[in-house]
Amino acid sequence: HALWGYWNGVDPNSELSNSYKVEKVKHLDEIIHLVIPQDIKKFYNDFYSYLKSQGVGIVKVDSQGSFDLIDYGQSRHR
Repeated sequence: HALWGYWNGVDPNSELSNSYKVEKVKHLDEIIHLVIPQDIKKFYNDFYSYLKSQGVGIVKVDSQGSFDLIDYGQSRHR
């Protein structure tokens, strides 16, 4: 799976955005929505618990380098 849950983050109109707070960030030439740092532990605990309940024993994570392509602005620290 993509590190952000899906390739371009979380759909702000999806059920996921009702369970986890998301924020808008600029990624390349588009705005995407990512789970905020305060909710990321819950997001992954829930995600991997679900995968385990479905019999998944191993995952491959992609898109780690995409964080380098986010425009964090002047006031944001990485």
